[in-house]
Amino acid sequence: MASLLLPPTATSSTLKHNNQILKLKPNNNAHATCNVFLSNSNHYRFNSAKCHALFDDVAKGLLESSSVGVDQFQRVTEGLSDMQRWVFLVFGGLTWIYLTARPGVLVGAIDAYLLAPLQLGLDNLSGRRNLKRSDFVVGDKLGEGSFGVVYSGVLLPKNVDVDVLQKRGRAKTTQLDAKSKDKVILKKVKVGIQGAEEFGDYEEWFNYRLSRAAPETCADFLGTFVADQTNSQFTKGGKWLVWKFEGDRTLADYMKDRNFPSNLESVMFGRVLQGVDSSKRNALIIKQIMRQIITSLRKIHDTGIVHRDVKPANLVVTKRGQIKLIDFGAATDLRIGKNYVPNRTLLDPDYCPPELYVLPEETPSPPPEPIAAFLSPVLWQLGLYYCKWQYQA
Repeated sequence: MASLLLPPTATSSTLKHNNQILKLKPNNNAHATCNVFLSNSNHYRFNSAKCHALFDDVAKGLLESSSVGVDQFQRVTEGLSDMQRWVFLVFGGLTWIYLTARPGVLVGAIDAYLLAPLQLGLDNLSGRRNLKRSDFVVGDKLGEGSFGVVYSGVLLPKNVDVDVLQKRGRAKTTQLDAKSKDKVILKKVKVGIQGAEEFGDYEEWFNYRLSRAAPETCADFLGTFVADQTNSQFTKGGKWLVWKFEGDRTLADYMKDRNFPSNLESVMFGRVLQGVDSSKRNALIIKQIMRQIITSLRKIHDTGIVHRDVKPANLVVTKRGQIKLIDFGAATDLRIGKNYVPNRTLLDPDYCPPELYVLPEETPSPPPEPIAAFLSPVLWQLGLYYCKWQYQA
């Protein structure tokens, strides 16, 4: 056994390969860890010198970087005693931890003052912020809520005028023959309903925010437009929100089927699971669904956003088996208190979420946004503690 741990003896050996004799000479250098593959596939050799040179360069670079950091720290703290330097270092570390703790004061500030203006500029250049009524053909009604109505639709090519199509009676044909990539979902914000316009603005804000911070959790948001005339479908001045078509069925639609959850097997896994009994198969499907939902919620919570209306009807199932959140009209941003009004109930009575305990109605109104953002890590932890206390009680 001990002989297995000893290095091989320095003897030559030969190997026949493709009718050629290849001589291999062992290398006793214990640090030879790099080999160079020569152009002739029958020849190998070790090149420890180059390997050591590479490692030496990396180590030297790391040491130089650390020394630069130490020099800068010493320059900043020049004139301070050792105790004051330690206090400065500890304070800086705690400040960094606080600013990066959930829900992310620093990340939120970067998003608000850097990424959001950058996205606005890029969208203006690409035309995504210049959508108009004539860019779309509105199709069938898909659903209706308290503040909006959802329709299927088609995004028309730039050289096609919807008014001309409607006069020729070809709008329906264009809708049915459109390619999948041209399909969209449109949401009309109700006009004349108290609070509808406000919630439409909030939903637009949250969709833009998540399109930057967690785009994989929700449907691809294309933008908004305001109707410029009144007809059978549009009301002048009414806001419309537009998303890329992700799927025509929600989790609620699948749950209405008596074959649920087996009717989602091929959608979730791309195939039928063979050799698995029905009970275990159903458990795997449910596990896959819940994993996606919880992962998406964790990602949006990391941005400080709470959906507050999670239910099967607000979970779209895509053709690729992805589950995405929709309808952020009731969401709130706990960093800055956006769309949070303590005395207003935004809960579906059939799906009352745990946020009812995280955001009880007796809590005070949020302070101004900068102060709320600065205090958000403390309030977030207090909210989690309050939630756990409520459940234990």
